Amino acid sequence: MTADTTTEPGPVADFDVIVPPTGKVVIVGHECRVRRLKTLEVMALLRVVTAGLGDGIGSIKLSEDNSEIGAQFTALIAMSIPAAPGEMIALIRRLLEPVGTLSNEQRKAFDEELSNPDLETLMAVMMTIAAQEQDDMVELLGKARTMWAHLSALYRTGRKGS
Repeated sequence: MTADTTTEPGPVADFDVIVPPTGKVVIVGHECRVRRLKTLEVMALLRVVTAGLGDGIGSIKLSEDNSEIGAQFTALIAMSIPAAPGEMIALIRRLLEPVGTLSNEQRKAFDEELSNPDLETLMAVMMTIAAQEQDDMVELLGKARTMWAHLSALYRTGRKGS
């Protein structure tokens, strides 16, 4: 099983803002689009991170440098997966959309692969997400930095009184 990653060329540069290019991966021989993150997908991604980091979430400090924040968040996701594999698989299932129609046999193979994806598939999807969401993620995480500081302080305050 190989998970090749490609990115569709965008329509016309001016339209990339309206219809950004989507990444693609190949799963069990079938090409799939990796959907762009919307609200529910961002919440699912945050669920992976919060479930994966658990009590350690209060000790995470994000960089003040926006050029580093995207890489740091990707590392947080990777570190979170071992403690939250079910959440990560649910996110991958939510983000992958087969191109074209799958036969019953293809659907069965596709679903079987996504129930316990190869590490190569997992990494291909993560890298595609990071590549296509990088600019938005940096902006979002810049805004989240303040909220993160408040949540960390709240978490530490709650722990002291327990």
